[in-house]
Amino acid sequence: MRQLVPPLRSLVLICLCQVVIAAAAHAQAVNVTLNDPPTSPAQPTADLPVSASVHIVACEEIPIAVERAGQVINLRYLNNNCPVLPLASDSTVPLGTLAAGTYTLRVLEVSDPANPRVDDEAIFTVAAVACPAPPGGAPGSELCLRNGRFSVVVEWTYNPGLVHGSGVPVKLTSDSGAFWFFSDTNYELMVKALDACSFNGRFWFFAAGLTDVGVDITVIDNVTRAQKHYSNPIGRPFQPITDTSAFACP
Repeated sequence: MRQLVPPLRSLVLICLCQVVIAAAAHAQAVNVTLNDPPTSPAQPTADLPVSASVHIVACEEIPIAVERAGQVINLRYLNNNCPVLPLASDSTVPLGTLAAGTYTLRVLEVSDPANPRVDDEAIFTVAAVACPAPPGGAPGSELCLRNGRFSVVVEWTYNPGLVHGSGVPVKLTSDSGAFWFFSDTNYELMVKALDACSFNGRFWFFAAGLTDVGVDITVIDNVTRAQKHYSNPIGRPFQPITDTSAFACP
């Protein structure tokens, strides 16, 4: 009987080794890469939110953080090994509304934060949305809202006939924007157009200003060609505009 002990122990060790090797073979790393095209929509515009389109191989949900530095957007994730065979899936990571321009999109694995690993990289372009030329407005003075559905043109006046000009638009989101009059570091007016078609069958237009100069606002529906005009007289603090029946839908 004593001669049987070593073989039994060997069999146990062999079995344990096989289990460990089998488990190690099934344990696989999480993997995140960019799809082709790398964004959704494939051809993003400055008026609509854009998402990164990624391919994930994992056995559980993988948090992906978005980090932006100028024109570089990093998708950061932590690579944890799966105890079982991982599954592949496609997903999107919201990037928000981006200004027109060219961007570099990178996937970074950050197990070592001091030395993140670049797993994938792509370059994509966000196109500007061109509104029709505004009637009577200076070229480039229009603010496009809701993917070009609406154009907003602003004229300002201080001391009638002496000092006047066109507001310079600054795009903020698909629905909203701002205008500056005298300096690009000093916004004078903020506007937004909201889709309330499911609520009261209308598009809404709101505006708020931090000025007492004369302001004339023209909003154009580029589908129906309908127009709305709003004004604030010289010397009066700008009164908020909350037009909840501005334009008809759709």
